[in-house]
Amino acid sequence: MVLAGCTSSTTGTTSDLRTASALSADLGFDDGADLAAGSEPQWSDPFASDSSFTAVAISDDGDSWGYADADTSCTLGFWQGGLTDSNIDLSASDIDASDALLAATTGSAVADISDYTESDIADFVSGTSLISARSVLGADSDAGTTYVVSARAFTALDQGLVASLTCPSATDVLDQWQTYLENDGAFAAYFLPSS
Repeated sequence: MVLAGCTSSTTGTTSDLRTASALSADLGFDDGADLAAGSEPQWSDPFASDSSFTAVAISDDGDSWGYADADTSCTLGFWQGGLTDSNIDLSASDIDASDALLAATTGSAVADISDYTESDIADFVSGTSLISARSVLGADSDAGTTYVVSARAFTALDQGLVASLTCPSATDVLDQWQTYLENDGAFAAYFLPSS
């Protein structure tokens, strides 16, 4: 299994390897069409070899997975994949498609979460660049947790990224998001060139 953000190959020969690269500039919602055609956004995976993090909820197709952090009792989740597989309208703007992806991820209708969806509170990164994302912040009083779920659709690529963070209610989930991003390299995406 090839980890997200790493090189991949279908034949195993060195000449077929695709090297992931970071963005050279911030990527707002209006900038998605500037991405190289056919490139694939992929999550980096900084926790794969960190003994403080335990892998959880790995999907059969490898498109989604998560980690439980023994030190904070927080759980991080990641998804990457095709938008048409998620029934997202590729003729929509990246911001509208991101809302639709966020709604699909949370099992909601866009209209039901529209009052709670925010931009740029839990963005992704690529190298030193920011990738704008749409987010929902909430709390589950029964579970005693707070959470943030962020999504970014790239309609020109038919690809999307989703990340989530759930923490105990005493933890400021947005502060913890930033800590994971800055200290651990979490929520970082790279782009594989077209094959």
